[in-house]
Amino acid sequence: MAPQPCTWCNRTPSTSSGSEQTAFKVCGACNLVFYCSTGCQKSDWKYHKLVCKQYGGSMSSTPRPSQLYKLALVFPIDTDSPAFR
Repeated sequence: MAPQPCTWCNRTPSTSSGSEQTAFKVCGACNLVFYCSTGCQKSDWKYHKLVCKQYGGSMSSTPRPSQLYKLALVFPIDTDSPAFR
């Protein structure tokens, strides 16, 4: 499985020859988004908090069949709430 990039800056975890992958921080509420630093996590929070609870619930109720499937945030014109697909 490919390492997940930072949700905020899109940096990927680095590995040096023979060493372990750099551990990224993960959102403690949904456990689905990754951050390379506390700064990136704080910068993203004002956006991520809008969907965090729904994001976590959506993924646990309908998990992806494989890592090749991506989650999309849809903004339907007939409702006020975004939906995950």
